Amino acid sequence: VNLRAVAEFRGLVRGEENGAAIGGLVYEAYQPMAEREIARIVAALATEHPVLGVRVAHRLGRVPVGEAAIYVGVAAKHRAAAFA
Repeated sequence: VNLRAVAEFRGLVRGEENGAAIGGLVYEAYQPMAEREIARIVAALATEHPVLGVRVAHRLGRVPVGEAAIYVGVAAKHRAAAFA
């Protein structure tokens, strides 16, 4: 594999919501449906943007302020595709 670009995104929990200070967020999901939907979105994007691989991880339960609630990593041959 001729890997030349890796783009990563981490969505961090902010310390405020609607102007009020918070200590974290609680995420709930019906996991089978959430996994299918993430896979559908990734597959749809991959038809438009030539990438080598995608990894998505979304936490469930309580996520404290400052920690990542979601991670998305994309590997591609070119940075434009990785960022797209």
